Amino acid sequence: MENRIEYTKDRVMTGVICESSGEYSLPDYNGDIKKILHVGTSVIPSGKFLDGDSVEFSGIISYDVVYLDGENNVTHLGFTTDYEMAVRCSGDRFMEADIDTSIDNYNLRPVGPRKLSAKAVLSSTAHIMEREELIYEGDTFTEGEPEVLTEEARVRTCFFDRSGEREWAEELEHLEGVIADEVEILFTGCDVKIDEREISQSGGSHCGELTVFSLVKCGSEAPYRIEKTIPFKDSFFTSGELPEPFNAGESFVLSDVTVTSLGASVNAEEDGSSIAVSVITEGKMRVSTNTPVMLVRDCYLTECKTENEKEELVYSELVGAVARTEKFVSELDRAAAGAQEVRNFILASARARVNSTEVMENSLKIGGELRFSGIACEVSETGEVSYSNMKIDVPFEQKVNVGCHIPKGARAECDVSATSAALSVEGDSLVASAVLDIAASVVSDKRASYVCTSLKCEERYESDPVLLTVYYPEPDETLFDIAKKFHKSQISVAATNSITENVFADKTSPLTSLGVKKVIIK
Repeated sequence: MENRIEYTKDRVMTGVICESSGEYSLPDYNGDIKKILHVGTSVIPSGKFLDGDSVEFSGIISYDVVYLDGENNVTHLGFTTDYEMAVRCSGDRFMEADIDTSIDNYNLRPVGPRKLSAKAVLSSTAHIMEREELIYEGDTFTEGEPEVLTEEARVRTCFFDRSGEREWAEELEHLEGVIADEVEILFTGCDVKIDEREISQSGGSHCGELTVFSLVKCGSEAPYRIEKTIPFKDSFFTSGELPEPFNAGESFVLSDVTVTSLGASVNAEEDGSSIAVSVITEGKMRVSTNTPVMLVRDCYLTECKTENEKEELVYSELVGAVARTEKFVSELDRAAAGAQEVRNFILASARARVNSTEVMENSLKIGGELRFSGIACEVSETGEVSYSNMKIDVPFEQKVNVGCHIPKGARAECDVSATSAALSVEGDSLVASAVLDIAASVVSDKRASYVCTSLKCEERYESDPVLLTVYYPEPDETLFDIAKKFHKSQISVAATNSITENVFADKTSPLTSLGVKKVIIK
C-alpha cells in the first residue's frame, strides 16, 4: 500500500479588496471640465509575482471620460491608475494562481477646472492551486496486510491557461465627403460575447464575437454611435496539467477575454475619411474539476491489535456549475425615472451587483441590481440641445438551472457582469436592457477523518476453529464493522455467509439494510 498520496487542491478566497486612486491633469488641448457625462472603466491585469508565502497581483484601471467643456462641447479624455493586491499561499506547495477582479464602485470628481481625482474599490476572487499530500505511516501499512475501509474524497481542483495576445485592425466606418479634421471620436468600447467553450485532454478553445463601438461627432452635428462585430477563436492548453484520464463531462469550463488595448483613429481618404479601430485581447480559461483522493477511514489487522491515529481532511467538492448569458429588459415609468425631457440616449453602460444567492434543489436564484449610466440628450422648446448624465438602479432576479441535484448545505459562488447595455425612451416608458453574463459554481464543503498512523500491538488474536458464533447485526453495522469486531477478514466473513458480491462491495451501507439478518462467525 502506498504511504504517500499527492494531489492538487484549489483554495478559493472571495472578497479580496483593494483600492486604486490617483489624480489626472488635463493636457493643454483639452477644455476645462464643466460636467462629467459618462465614465467607462475596465480592469486590465498586468502580472503576478510569487513572494514567499504570498502571490502579488497587479494591473491598471482604465478610465474613459466623456464630458462637457467650458464651451458646452462634448469631448473626452482617458487615463489610468495602478492597483496591487496580495493573497496568501503556502509558499513551497504553490503551483499556480488565477484571479477575477472587478470594480465594486468608483468615484470620479473634478478637483479643479483641469484636474480629476479618481478612486476605485476593487473586489477579487482568487484561485490558488497548491500541491497537497496525504501520508500513511506505521508498520501496519508497511509490514502487514491490513483490512481497510476506504472512501473517495472528491477535491475541487482548478487548472488555468492564457492564450497569446491577438490584435485586430479594422475599419469601423467610412465617412464619405467628411473631412477628417471635422471628426472627433468621443468614446470607444468593446463588448465580448463567448458562444462556445470546449475542453479535452489536450486542451481547450472558445469562440465568440467582439462588438467594438465608438461615439462619433462630425463637426456641429450631434454625436452618434457606430459599431462593428469581429469574430474570434482562442486555443488553450491548460499548461499540460489536466489529470489523466480526464472527464470533460464532469468538469466546468469558464473562459473570458480581456481587452488589453483599445483605440480608434480618424484617417483622411480621397473621398472623405474613415474611422479605424485597433483591438488587442488576451484570453483566459479556467477548468474546474474534482480530483479523486482515496482516504483510509479505518484499518485493522486480523492477527493482532492495532492502534490508529486519525487526522481530518477539510476540502471542497465541486457539485456543479453553469455559465450562460441572459437577456435582461426592464420597462420603467419615464416620469418616475426623471427622464421626462429625455429625447434619446447616445451612450449607455451597466454594472451588475449580486446581493443574494438562493440555492434550491437543482437551480440557483440570483438577485441583485444593475446600475445603468447613460448620456441623455434633451431638446428644449427653443430647439437647444443639451446633454446630461443619468444613472438608474434596476433590480434583477435570475433563476439558472445547474443541471444536477444540489445537496443540502451546498453553497454557490457566482459572478454576474453586464454587457451590451442600452437605454431608450418609448412613449411613457424608459427601457433599460443588457446582456447578463452569469458564471456560477455550486460547492459542498466537507470534512473527513482518515487514518494517518497505524501501529501493530503485542496483543495477538488466536482463532478457535471449533468456535462458532451467530451474530445479529445492529441497525448501523457494516460488514467492515462486524469483521473488525471479531478480528476476521471481510472476505472470510462474506464467504462463510454466502454474501453476494454486490453486498460485499458496499462498504458503507448497514448489513440489515442490504437484507442480511444474521452473520455466522467461525
